[in-house]
Amino acid sequence: MIKIKKFKPVILAAIICAIICSMVGFLIFEGSLLFLPYLFLAGAFMIFIQKEQSAYKFLDKLLVGSLVFGFLTMFFVSLRMYLSSIFLGDSSFPFWFWLLPDSLLMALLFCFNSFLGGLLGIVLKGFYALYKNKLDKVIIVIGPALLMIFSLGVVKTKIGGTIESNLHGWPYPFLIHQIKDVIDGFFIDKWIFSPGSLYHYVIFDYLLYLVLISLVYFAVKLINKKLKINSTLVLFGLVILLILFLSFYSAIKESNAPSLIKESDISQTKKPISQTVKSGFEIFSDKKQGISFEYPTDLGTRYISVVDWPPIVTIESKVYSCEETPLEKSSMLEIISQQSLNGRTYCIDVRHEGAAGSVYSTYIYSTVRNDKLVSLNFTLRYNNCANYPEEQSQACTKERETFNLDETIDLIFQTLK
Repeated sequence: MIKIKKFKPVILAAIICAIICSMVGFLIFEGSLLFLPYLFLAGAFMIFIQKEQSAYKFLDKLLVGSLVFGFLTMFFVSLRMYLSSIFLGDSSFPFWFWLLPDSLLMALLFCFNSFLGGLLGIVLKGFYALYKNKLDKVIIVIGPALLMIFSLGVVKTKIGGTIESNLHGWPYPFLIHQIKDVIDGFFIDKWIFSPGSLYHYVIFDYLLYLVLISLVYFAVKLINKKLKINSTLVLFGLVILLILFLSFYSAIKESNAPSLIKESDISQTKKPISQTVKSGFEIFSDKKQGISFEYPTDLGTRYISVVDWPPIVTIESKVYSCEETPLEKSSMLEIISQQSLNGRTYCIDVRHEGAAGSVYSTYIYSTVRNDKLVSLNFTLRYNNCANYPEEQSQACTKERETFNLDETIDLIFQTLK
């Protein structure tokens, strides 16, 4: 007679892992490979909770745990989608989705991947038994490299000039994928690879994760003078948690805008504004508001021209707020985004209006200065690159890609008195 009692720990572990995986079930429907680490880690977790030291004693428990985990995960994911469709969505999601042939096949894939993760866990557990005195140093060296690789799963969308791009990597992006021109609406699909920048970002991110893991290691060593804590398991658990964190969040947005604004205001008072007018700039004065600023007479572009220029400055006693346009609605005629430039945080509101052969874009850059909300309002005209012959069209597109409006506006803001 099979002893059911010996399977209780692994079944409990499978249930816990299934609940956790159901929370990131949206990755399945997006076809994202970022869901795979959860499956492998579930299998490894079911191995690490076992007390047996012989590998053959793990296999029956791992098989049972993987089957429970796979089908239960599919059920929880379906249940989560069903409840979300009822309480949060407008369309209904079938409750019996988890019993459909495709869903059952997917559940079997979950079982298979978690079983593979369990086999990997057996290897890691054996490796730990043999080299546990040296594993701390191995984790400290290899852990940051793994985190750096998984950070590529963190993607942030940015609109530079008129080009919408995805930035891959966190906290510094490694790669840039240009998606489309938000003015003309045509898709680009261009990856930008800069060896110098990549080299710089890789070193920075690796060192950041290395310092973090090293600090935890030394903290555990300090605590171990009074308490007995397994430093290897702590470091391994930290790396796993950070990997799950990086794989769960597809984007990381700034949540400390008020502090950034405060810092920018402080840094601004520390930096005296030069009294010398920059080459190609003129001084605009508004006696009614008692302000003046320097602005470029032209943008130095051929296919982008100014319409309402210089910018109109508005100073109000309002609280800064910036409700960004969701990523799935980024093709709308109005796009609101938040951008940090040289220590200042701007809320950028762009509104596009089409005309014959060109698009007119009205910009409002808003930020805080001396506890006041300051806005710069202006309009630019973008010629439609598709209307030119091939050579000029390429030059027009190239100009769009390299055009950095943000820096120009930040330079104007620096001269505001």
